[in-house]
Amino acid sequence: MSRTSNEKELARKAGQFAIGKELNVNRLGYGAMRITGKGIWGPPASKTDAIRVLRRAVELGVNFIDTADSYGPNVSEELMSGGQEKSIFLSQRDQCGGGVCTC
Repeated sequence: MSRTSNEKELARKAGQFAIGKELNVNRLGYGAMRITGKGIWGPPASKTDAIRVLRRAVELGVNFIDTADSYGPNVSEELMSGGQEKSIFLSQRDQCGGGVCTC
């Protein structure tokens, strides 16, 4: 797969929105539910492939990843914990509500 310098801009082309006054998020994000095991339970069939999907999303300019502690449970967070850029925003839902944090 060829990589171009413009790939990082692909997600940005969908537009951006602000969270508060300082966080600009690309409208095209990624739902981390799909990187867990079958039926969103347990680890993925291939941890390597799941991490490859996350890295590819970032390469394409995705800077917002939606996740929940129930995915796996906690599998998506564990997969995302290593090697992601500091410009990624995570939306974490739990039984008490939700929030956004920068990673």
